[in-house]
Amino acid sequence: MYKEATGTAWRVQSSNTTENVNKNKKLSLDVHKYPYYYAKFVCVHFGERKPKGTGERERPMALPCSCSASFTISYYSKKECYQLKKLNSIHEWHQPDVLLGPFYAINRRLDKDEQDEAFNFLAVQPNNGLLLDALRTSFGKNVQRRDLSNLRQKFKATNGDNNDLISVIKELQDVHGCSVEYAIGKENELEYLVFQTKYMRSILQLYPEILFIDSTYATNKLEMPLLQIMVKDCNGMGRPVGFAFLKRETQQHISSVLSIFREYQDQIKTVMVDKSWEEIDAIREVFPESAVLLCYFHAIVTFMEKIKELFRDRSEDEKERINTMAKSLVYSSSQEAFSECLTQLQEEAPELGDYIAANWLDIKPMWVKFFRHDLCTLGKTIINC
Repeated sequence: MYKEATGTAWRVQSSNTTENVNKNKKLSLDVHKYPYYYAKFVCVHFGERKPKGTGERERPMALPCSCSASFTISYYSKKECYQLKKLNSIHEWHQPDVLLGPFYAINRRLDKDEQDEAFNFLAVQPNNGLLLDALRTSFGKNVQRRDLSNLRQKFKATNGDNNDLISVIKELQDVHGCSVEYAIGKENELEYLVFQTKYMRSILQLYPEILFIDSTYATNKLEMPLLQIMVKDCNGMGRPVGFAFLKRETQQHISSVLSIFREYQDQIKTVMVDKSWEEIDAIREVFPESAVLLCYFHAIVTFMEKIKELFRDRSEDEKERINTMAKSLVYSSSQEAFSECLTQLQEEAPELGDYIAANWLDIKPMWVKFFRHDLCTLGKTIINC
Protein backbone atom coordinates (compact mmCIF):
# COMPACT_ATOMS: atom_id res chain seq x y z
CA MET A 1 0.00 0.00 0.00
CA TYR A 2 0.99 3.62 -0.51
CA LYS A 3 1.61 4.46 3.15
CA GLU A 4 3.79 1.37 3.69
CA ALA A 5 5.81 2.12 0.56
CA THR A 6 6.34 5.77 1.50
CA GLY A 7 6.55 5.54 5.30
CA THR A 8 3.70 8.03 5.75
CA ALA A 9 0.68 8.15 8.05
CA TRP A 10 -2.70 9.69 7.19
CA ARG A 11 -5.86 10.64 9.02
CA VAL A 12 -9.33 11.55 7.76
CA GLN A 13 -9.93 15.28 7.96
CA SER A 14 -13.44 15.32 6.45
CA SER A 15 -15.66 12.67 4.95
CA ASN A 16 -19.11 11.45 4.02
CA THR A 17 -19.66 7.77 4.71
CA THR A 18 -21.21 5.40 2.22
CA GLU A 19 -23.66 4.30 4.90
CA ASN A 20 -24.90 7.87 5.23
CA VAL A 21 -25.23 8.27 1.44
CA ASN A 22 -27.14 4.99 1.18
CA LYS A 23 -29.58 6.25 3.79
CA ASN A 24 -30.09 9.72 2.33
CA LYS A 25 -30.10 8.79 -1.37
CA LYS A 26 -31.65 5.33 -0.95
CA LEU A 27 -28.70 3.58 -2.60
CA SER A 28 -27.31 0.13 -1.85
CA LEU A 29 -23.55 0.57 -2.19
CA ASP A 30 -21.27 -1.93 -0.44
CA VAL A 31 -20.31 -0.18 2.83
CA HIS A 32 -17.64 -2.77 3.64
CA LYS A 33 -15.86 -2.40 0.31
CA TYR A 34 -16.42 1.36 0.09
CA PRO A 35 -16.68 2.77 3.65
CA TYR A 36 -16.35 6.36 2.40
CA TYR A 37 -18.35 7.98 -0.38
CA TYR A 38 -16.01 10.95 -0.13
CA ALA A 39 -12.97 11.50 2.08
CA LYS A 40 -10.12 13.92 2.42
CA PHE A 41 -6.99 12.45 4.01
CA VAL A 42 -4.24 14.64 5.46
CA CYS A 43 -0.81 13.77 6.79
CA VAL A 44 -0.77 13.25 10.57
CA HIS A 45 1.65 16.21 10.68
CA PHE A 46 -0.97 18.43 8.98
CA GLY A 47 -1.91 21.68 10.70
CA GLU A 48 -0.34 24.06 13.20
CA ARG A 49 0.85 22.96 16.62
CA LYS A 50 -0.93 24.76 19.44
CA PRO A 51 1.30 24.58 22.53
CA LYS A 52 -0.30 25.31 25.92
CA GLY A 53 2.90 26.73 27.32
CA THR A 54 6.64 26.72 26.98
CA GLY A 55 9.13 24.34 28.45
CA GLU A 56 6.78 21.66 29.75
CA ARG A 57 8.56 19.00 27.68
CA GLU A 58 11.72 18.91 25.66
CA ARG A 59 10.11 16.63 23.09
CA PRO A 60 6.42 17.54 22.82
CA MET A 61 4.18 14.67 21.75
CA ALA A 62 2.34 16.91 19.28
CA LEU A 63 2.36 15.71 15.67
CA PRO A 64 1.23 18.85 13.72
CA CYS A 65 4.17 20.69 12.15
CA SER A 66 2.55 22.62 9.25
CA CYS A 67 2.75 19.77 6.72
CA SER A 68 0.24 20.33 3.87
CA ALA A 69 0.33 16.85 2.25
CA SER A 70 -3.18 15.59 1.49
CA PHE A 71 -5.31 13.70 -1.00
CA THR A 72 -9.03 13.41 -1.73
CA ILE A 73 -10.95 10.37 -2.99
CA SER A 74 -14.57 9.91 -4.01
CA TYR A 75 -16.71 7.01 -5.19
CA TYR A 76 -16.89 6.77 -9.01
CA SER A 77 -20.22 5.12 -9.73
CA LYS A 78 -19.63 4.44 -13.46
CA LYS A 79 -16.69 2.14 -12.76
CA GLU A 80 -17.61 1.23 -9.18
CA CYS A 81 -14.27 2.25 -7.72
CA TYR A 82 -12.58 5.07 -5.90
CA GLN A 83 -11.31 8.03 -7.91
CA LEU A 84 -8.38 10.18 -6.81
CA LYS A 85 -9.60 13.77 -7.06
CA LYS A 86 -6.76 15.81 -5.54
CA LEU A 87 -3.22 15.01 -4.46
CA ASN A 88 -0.47 16.96 -2.72
CA SER A 89 2.32 14.47 -2.06
CA ILE A 90 4.91 16.98 -0.82
CA HIS A 91 5.58 16.61 2.91
CA GLU A 92 6.87 19.81 4.48
CA TRP A 93 8.93 20.15 7.67
CA HIS A 94 9.38 16.42 8.12
CA GLN A 95 10.87 13.58 6.11
CA PRO A 96 8.79 10.39 5.60
CA ASP A 97 10.74 7.26 6.49
CA VAL A 98 9.69 3.72 5.58
CA LEU A 99 11.41 2.46 8.74
CA LEU A 100 9.56 4.85 11.05
CA GLY A 101 6.18 4.82 9.30
CA PRO A 102 4.90 1.61 10.96
CA PHE A 103 5.49 3.13 14.40
CA TYR A 104 2.84 5.87 14.03
CA ALA A 105 -0.09 5.17 16.34
CA ILE A 106 -2.60 5.39 13.48
CA ASN A 107 -0.62 2.77 11.52
CA ARG A 108 -0.39 0.47 14.55
CA ARG A 109 -4.14 0.60 15.17
CA LEU A 110 -6.07 -2.65 14.69
CA ASP A 111 -9.19 -2.63 12.53
CA LYS A 112 -12.46 -4.21 13.70
CA ASP A 113 -11.70 -7.71 12.37
CA GLU A 114 -8.16 -7.64 13.76
CA GLN A 115 -9.45 -6.44 17.11
CA ASP A 116 -11.98 -9.28 17.27
CA GLU A 117 -9.21 -11.79 16.58
CA ALA A 118 -7.00 -10.12 19.20
CA PHE A 119 -9.81 -10.65 21.73
CA ASN A 120 -9.47 -14.38 21.10
CA PHE A 121 -5.81 -14.12 22.13
CA LEU A 122 -6.74 -12.18 25.27
CA ALA A 123 -9.27 -14.82 26.28
CA VAL A 124 -6.40 -17.16 27.26
CA GLN A 125 -4.80 -14.39 29.40
CA PRO A 126 -1.31 -14.26 27.82
CA ASN A 127 1.46 -12.12 29.25
CA ASN A 128 2.41 -8.95 27.39
CA GLY A 129 5.42 -10.52 25.65
CA LEU A 130 3.44 -13.41 24.17
CA LEU A 131 0.56 -11.12 23.23
CA LEU A 132 2.88 -8.71 21.40
CA ASP A 133 4.45 -11.55 19.42
CA ALA A 134 1.03 -12.92 18.46
CA LEU A 135 -0.34 -9.53 17.34
CA ARG A 136 2.76 -8.58 15.34
CA THR A 137 2.95 -11.98 13.63
CA SER A 138 -0.77 -12.21 12.86
CA PHE A 139 -1.40 -8.67 11.62
CA GLY A 140 2.02 -7.44 10.50
CA LYS A 141 1.61 -4.26 12.56
CA ASN A 142 4.24 -2.85 14.88
CA VAL A 143 2.06 -3.04 18.00
CA GLN A 144 3.77 -1.55 21.09
CA ARG A 145 3.36 -2.29 24.78
CA ARG A 146 1.59 1.03 25.23
CA ASP A 147 -1.15 -0.22 22.83
CA LEU A 148 -1.87 -3.28 24.97
CA SER A 149 -3.47 -1.28 27.78
CA ASN A 150 -6.15 0.13 25.46
CA LEU A 151 -6.70 -3.27 23.89
CA ARG A 152 -7.16 -4.95 27.27
CA GLN A 153 -9.62 -2.27 28.39
CA LYS A 154 -11.70 -2.74 25.22
CA PHE A 155 -11.66 -6.50 25.75
CA LYS A 156 -12.82 -6.18 29.35
CA ALA A 157 -15.56 -3.71 28.41
CA THR A 158 -16.78 -6.04 25.66
CA ASN A 159 -16.74 -9.03 28.00
CA GLY A 160 -18.76 -7.56 30.80
CA ASP A 161 -16.27 -5.70 32.98
CA ASN A 162 -18.55 -2.66 32.86
CA ASN A 163 -21.17 -4.69 34.70
CA ASP A 164 -18.55 -5.38 37.39
CA LEU A 165 -17.73 -1.67 37.43
CA ILE A 166 -21.36 -0.68 37.93
CA SER A 167 -21.72 -3.19 40.78
CA VAL A 168 -18.58 -1.79 42.46
CA ILE A 169 -19.90 1.77 42.10
CA LYS A 170 -23.25 0.79 43.61
CA GLU A 171 -21.48 -0.89 46.52
CA LEU A 172 -19.36 2.22 47.09
CA GLN A 173 -22.46 4.40 47.08
CA ASP A 174 -25.05 2.22 48.83
CA VAL A 175 -22.93 0.27 51.32
CA HIS A 176 -20.04 2.63 52.08
CA GLY A 177 -21.80 5.95 51.47
CA CYS A 178 -19.15 7.21 49.03
CA SER A 179 -19.58 10.08 46.60
CA VAL A 180 -18.76 8.69 43.15
CA GLU A 181 -18.49 10.39 39.78
CA TYR A 182 -17.55 8.54 36.59
CA ALA A 183 -17.85 8.72 32.80
CA ILE A 184 -18.06 6.03 30.12
CA GLY A 185 -16.67 7.02 26.69
CA LYS A 186 -17.95 6.43 23.16
CA GLU A 187 -16.25 3.04 22.91
CA ASN A 188 -17.82 1.87 26.19
CA GLU A 189 -14.55 2.47 28.07
CA LEU A 190 -14.14 4.03 31.47
CA GLU A 191 -12.86 7.59 31.03
CA TYR A 192 -12.50 8.44 34.71
CA LEU A 193 -13.80 7.48 38.15
CA VAL A 194 -13.43 9.67 41.22
CA PHE A 195 -14.66 8.82 44.71
CA GLN A 196 -14.73 10.16 48.26
CA THR A 197 -15.64 8.35 51.46
CA LYS A 198 -17.68 10.07 54.17
CA TYR A 199 -14.50 10.40 56.23
CA MET A 200 -12.64 12.03 53.32
CA ARG A 201 -15.44 14.59 52.95
CA SER A 202 -15.35 15.36 56.66
CA ILE A 203 -11.56 15.88 56.54
CA LEU A 204 -11.88 18.20 53.53
CA GLN A 205 -14.51 20.26 55.33
CA LEU A 206 -12.11 20.71 58.25
CA TYR A 207 -8.93 21.46 56.25
CA PRO A 208 -9.81 22.85 52.79
CA GLU A 209 -7.14 25.58 52.63
CA ILE A 210 -4.57 23.76 50.48
CA LEU A 211 -4.81 20.75 48.17
CA PHE A 212 -1.90 18.54 47.16
CA ILE A 213 -2.38 16.71 43.84
CA ASP A 214 -0.14 13.93 42.58
CA SER A 215 -0.34 10.99 40.16
CA THR A 216 0.77 7.41 40.83
CA TYR A 217 1.21 4.65 38.28
CA ALA A 218 1.06 0.83 38.08
CA THR A 219 -1.55 0.59 40.83
CA ASN A 220 -4.33 -1.33 39.03
CA LYS A 221 -4.88 -4.02 36.40
CA LEU A 222 -6.31 -1.49 33.91
CA GLU A 223 -3.03 0.46 34.10
CA MET A 224 -4.95 3.70 34.64
CA PRO A 225 -3.08 6.54 36.38
CA LEU A 226 -4.26 7.10 39.95
CA LEU A 227 -4.74 10.75 40.90
CA GLN A 228 -4.63 11.36 44.65
CA ILE A 229 -5.87 14.57 46.27
CA MET A 230 -4.69 15.31 49.81
CA VAL A 231 -4.89 18.00 52.49
CA LYS A 232 -2.79 18.75 55.59
CA ASP A 233 -4.45 18.32 58.99
CA CYS A 234 -3.84 20.18 62.26
CA ASN A 235 -0.97 17.82 63.14
CA GLY A 236 0.85 18.47 59.88
CA MET A 237 -0.06 15.04 58.51
CA GLY A 238 -1.28 14.42 54.98
CA ARG A 239 -4.85 13.11 54.68
CA PRO A 240 -6.42 11.84 51.44
CA VAL A 241 -9.69 13.53 50.48
CA GLY A 242 -10.24 11.93 47.07
CA PHE A 243 -8.94 9.35 44.61
CA ALA A 244 -9.46 9.19 40.85
CA PHE A 245 -8.65 6.72 38.11
CA LEU A 246 -8.05 8.38 34.73
CA LYS A 247 -7.93 6.91 31.26
CA ARG A 248 -5.81 9.87 30.17
CA GLU A 249 -4.17 12.71 32.08
CA THR A 250 -5.70 15.44 29.92
CA GLN A 251 -6.99 18.80 31.08
CA GLN A 252 -10.56 17.72 30.31
CA HIS A 253 -10.31 14.50 32.38
CA ILE A 254 -8.61 16.22 35.33
CA SER A 255 -11.12 19.12 35.26
CA SER A 256 -13.98 16.62 35.41
CA VAL A 257 -12.38 14.95 38.42
CA LEU A 258 -11.67 18.20 40.28
CA SER A 259 -15.24 19.41 39.74
CA ILE A 260 -16.31 17.20 42.65
CA PHE A 261 -14.47 19.70 44.89
CA ARG A 262 -15.99 22.80 43.27
CA GLU A 263 -18.25 23.51 46.27
CA TYR A 264 -15.08 24.26 48.27
CA GLN A 265 -13.54 26.63 45.70
CA ASP A 266 -14.00 29.71 47.93
CA GLN A 267 -12.12 27.96 50.76
CA ILE A 268 -9.30 26.40 48.73
CA LYS A 269 -6.58 29.04 48.81
CA THR A 270 -3.70 27.07 47.24
CA VAL A 271 -3.14 23.95 45.14
CA MET A 272 0.29 22.33 44.91
CA VAL A 273 1.30 20.06 42.00
CA ASP A 274 4.32 18.89 40.03
CA LYS A 275 5.05 20.62 36.70
CA SER A 276 2.18 19.03 34.75
CA TRP A 277 0.52 21.63 32.56
CA GLU A 278 -2.56 19.47 32.15
CA GLU A 279 -3.05 19.52 35.92
CA ILE A 280 -2.22 23.23 36.17
CA ASP A 281 -4.65 24.23 33.41
CA ALA A 282 -7.38 22.07 34.96
CA ILE A 283 -6.82 23.62 38.40
CA ARG A 284 -7.01 27.14 36.99
CA GLU A 285 -10.25 26.22 35.22
CA VAL A 286 -11.96 24.73 38.29
CA PHE A 287 -10.38 26.94 40.99
CA PRO A 288 -9.66 30.25 39.22
CA GLU A 289 -9.09 32.15 42.49
CA SER A 290 -6.63 29.65 43.98
CA ALA A 291 -2.85 30.03 43.79
CA VAL A 292 -1.04 27.21 41.97
CA LEU A 293 2.40 26.24 43.32
CA LEU A 294 4.96 23.71 42.16
CA CYS A 295 6.39 21.08 44.47
CA TYR A 296 9.99 21.96 45.43
CA PHE A 297 11.04 18.32 45.21
CA HIS A 298 9.82 17.93 41.61
CA ALA A 299 11.40 21.25 40.59
CA ILE A 300 14.79 20.33 42.08
CA VAL A 301 14.70 16.81 40.59
CA THR A 302 13.97 18.32 37.17
CA PHE A 303 16.99 20.64 37.53
CA MET A 304 19.22 17.74 38.63
CA GLU A 305 18.20 15.63 35.63
CA LYS A 306 18.89 18.57 33.32
CA ILE A 307 22.31 19.09 34.90
CA LYS A 308 23.20 15.43 34.30
CA GLU A 309 22.15 15.81 30.67
CA LEU A 310 23.94 19.11 30.00
CA PHE A 311 27.17 18.49 31.91
CA ARG A 312 28.05 14.86 31.28
CA ASP A 313 31.71 15.74 30.79
CA ARG A 314 32.10 17.66 34.03
CA SER A 315 33.34 16.15 37.28
CA GLU A 316 30.95 15.07 40.03
CA ASP A 317 32.16 17.92 42.21
CA GLU A 318 31.32 20.46 39.51
CA LYS A 319 27.87 18.92 39.00
CA GLU A 320 27.24 19.05 42.73
CA ARG A 321 28.21 22.73 42.80
CA ILE A 322 25.77 23.49 39.97
CA ASN A 323 23.09 21.48 41.79
CA THR A 324 23.65 23.61 44.87
CA MET A 325 23.23 26.82 42.84
CA ALA A 326 20.00 25.49 41.30
CA LYS A 327 18.63 24.63 44.75
CA SER A 328 19.57 28.13 45.92
CA LEU A 329 17.37 29.55 43.17
CA VAL A 330 14.41 27.58 44.49
CA TYR A 331 15.01 28.60 48.11
CA SER A 332 15.78 32.29 47.40
CA SER A 333 14.25 34.37 50.18
CA SER A 334 14.29 37.67 48.24
CA GLN A 335 14.36 39.04 44.73
CA GLU A 336 17.91 40.24 45.28
CA ALA A 337 19.10 36.79 46.36
CA PHE A 338 17.35 35.20 43.39
CA SER A 339 18.89 37.64 40.88
CA GLU A 340 22.36 37.20 42.38
CA CYS A 341 22.11 33.42 42.26
CA LEU A 342 20.77 33.45 38.69
CA THR A 343 23.62 35.70 37.55
CA GLN A 344 26.17 33.37 39.12
CA LEU A 345 24.52 30.37 37.49
CA GLN A 346 24.50 31.99 34.07
CA GLU A 347 28.22 32.78 34.42
CA GLU A 348 29.35 29.37 35.67
CA ALA A 349 26.80 27.13 33.90
CA PRO A 350 25.37 29.15 30.98
CA GLU A 351 23.65 26.13 29.42
CA LEU A 352 21.54 25.61 32.53
CA GLY A 353 21.02 29.36 32.86
CA ASP A 354 19.62 29.50 29.32
CA TYR A 355 17.34 26.51 30.01
CA ILE A 356 15.94 28.14 33.16
CA ALA A 357 15.50 31.50 31.40
CA ALA A 358 13.58 29.85 28.55
CA ASN A 359 11.40 27.49 30.57
CA TRP A 360 11.14 28.60 34.19
CA LEU A 361 11.50 32.35 34.63
CA ASP A 362 8.02 33.15 33.35
CA ILE A 363 6.51 30.99 36.10
CA LYS A 364 8.89 31.77 38.97
CA PRO A 365 6.02 32.79 41.32
CA MET A 366 5.09 29.10 41.25
CA TRP A 367 8.43 27.72 42.41
CA VAL A 368 10.61 30.39 44.07
CA LYS A 369 10.36 30.65 47.86
CA PHE A 370 10.10 34.43 48.33
CA PHE A 371 6.94 34.61 46.20
CA ARG A 372 5.18 32.36 48.74
CA HIS A 373 5.49 34.65 51.75
CA ASP A 374 1.89 35.89 51.52
CA LEU A 375 0.33 32.61 50.31
CA CYS A 376 -1.32 29.86 52.30
CA THR A 377 1.10 26.92 52.32
CA LEU A 378 0.83 25.72 55.96
CA GLY A 379 4.59 25.34 55.84
CA LYS A 380 4.50 22.65 53.14
CA THR A 381 6.85 22.78 50.18
CA ILE A 382 6.28 19.33 48.61
CA ILE A 383 3.18 17.42 47.51
CA ASN A 384 4.18 14.19 49.28
CA CYS A 385 2.54 14.92 52.58
